[in-house]
Amino acid sequence: QLTERVRADRSLEALWMPAEGLSSQQPAAPWATRACSSMGSQDSSFVTHAGEGHAHQVVIFVVHDGRPVCALVDFTVHQEMMSGQADSALGGSAYLVDRNGVVVCQAFDENEPHVARGAVLSPVVGEVAGRAQPWSGHVRQGGEVAFGAFATAAELPWGVWVQAPRDQAMAPFTTGMFQGLGLAGLVALAAAGIAVWRARRLASPIQALSLAAARMAAGARGVVVPATGPSEVQALARQFNSMSETVDLAQQELEARVEERTQELHRSNQALYFLYKTSREIASSPYDERLLRAFLAELKKVAVVDAINLCVSAEPNFLGYDYISTNENKDEDCEGDCGVCALSPERLERAHLPGVSLPIESRSDSYGFLYIRPMEGEKLLPWQNQLLNTVAESLSTAFAFHRTLGQEHRVMLLEE
Repeated sequence: QLTERVRADRSLEALWMPAEGLSSQQPAAPWATRACSSMGSQDSSFVTHAGEGHAHQVVIFVVHDGRPVCALVDFTVHQEMMSGQADSALGGSAYLVDRNGVVVCQAFDENEPHVARGAVLSPVVGEVAGRAQPWSGHVRQGGEVAFGAFATAAELPWGVWVQAPRDQAMAPFTTGMFQGLGLAGLVALAAAGIAVWRARRLASPIQALSLAAARMAAGARGVVVPATGPSEVQALARQFNSMSETVDLAQQELEARVEERTQELHRSNQALYFLYKTSREIASSPYDERLLRAFLAELKKVAVVDAINLCVSAEPNFLGYDYISTNENKDEDCEGDCGVCALSPERLERAHLPGVSLPIESRSDSYGFLYIRPMEGEKLLPWQNQLLNTVAESLSTAFAFHRTLGQEHRVMLLEE
């Protein structure tokens, strides 16, 4: 498995587990195994400086499932610095340094004069790198003035330092310098700008991640960044893309819940408006068949059900019911006889029919029942049950009230 991982990733040279004595088919160099053992004994270090091995390789130490694992990784930043050094027309030097100004790697051959890896580049560089902020200006090198620039990113423990001797950078313009002091200032500004550009060019993948994070903070969704640059930066980019996808899915889920809650509020408002509009009409004329048919048709729409049947009698406990249904086929369910209808509350459960049957009654007086059949394959939801029970109670109250009025009216006639 270790060998397959190495073959699948071009940046991996070797993988090994020192505690188990397991290694990929391509073993690590002795200096790499020593570096792995050294990092295993200290908690503050997880990656070597390039100076502890070759200029283009570093060793990374991690703990996976309680077991230490080490990897020998190609250090691609070194190759990029070599390319930038070859393309520069101003000469100078470029180093990768840590927060203390210690050289991690450099951009020239070993036989050229340079500060060795693992050594402090200079006190000025250590001070600038410790602030972890972009910087450019003049520095002194062995009694001579040089142009210097620094760029870093908070996500990495290293930064790029570039400097060029002023005389060397300005040599092509020496003749023009004597002809005008203004040209000298322009050359100095150009040299400093090029130095800053070279430093930032190496840190561009980190800057892309910073911009993407700012876009996410501003509300952008589905933000992704290309996994380019050194292997460390590629891993960081992949983690960022995974986090962005997770945030996007969470936002979609939240919006779906808000939409569902909005629909529930809309249905509740519709139900309240329906009850407010129809309650007084039904209370004033509960025996009006035309009014009851319009009432049931609108209730069917508001409650979102398949059918509503009403069997009702003006006189309580009387089997001569009037049958009103929202179905076009009047005799579909009760066959025109509410007295023996299978949809009544007493017979519905035994008939194994879908829906609910609600009695219309007041105390011991029964005026009939209201049967509701839900949509095919569905069950009545809590809000539907609450609405339909309220309607049944309103009808019961209206019929009982009008019966009481009728009785009082008959008493008055009898007295006259």
